[in-house]
Amino acid sequence: MKFAAGALCIATPCFWIVFLTHDLTVAIVALVPAVIASHSIAAPAFAAIHGVLPSQTRGFGVAMYMFIGNLIGIGLGALAIGVLSDFFQDPFGTNSLRYALLVVVSVGLPAAVGFISSARTLQQEWQR
Repeated sequence: MKFAAGALCIATPCFWIVFLTHDLTVAIVALVPAVIASHSIAAPAFAAIHGVLPSQTRGFGVAMYMFIGNLIGIGLGALAIGVLSDFFQDPFGTNSLRYALLVVVSVGLPAAVGFISSARTLQQEWQR
């Protein structure tokens, strides 16, 4: 969980750079660690699910993780970006999408705090 938190702490500022820069080279250089770090949280999450749940419910646990992640990430994520982009249209004009994306990727920092706080509890669960 600490690894996942660290990965999100790397990914989030890198995404900020991607969305704030006007230089294509800087955007690409920042996008590489952002994507790698943001996708690397899956392994610790699956390990936690497998480590905590009994063997007969692990498949269901992984299915629920995938379902909720896709429902929120794909379903609500795209909707939130669109709503925020519309909301930011008056103050930011053509840059409204840029700032909507900044807000949405900033969710990575509270998620990192959640991973850190779950690390303690998870370790106690694994000791059982």
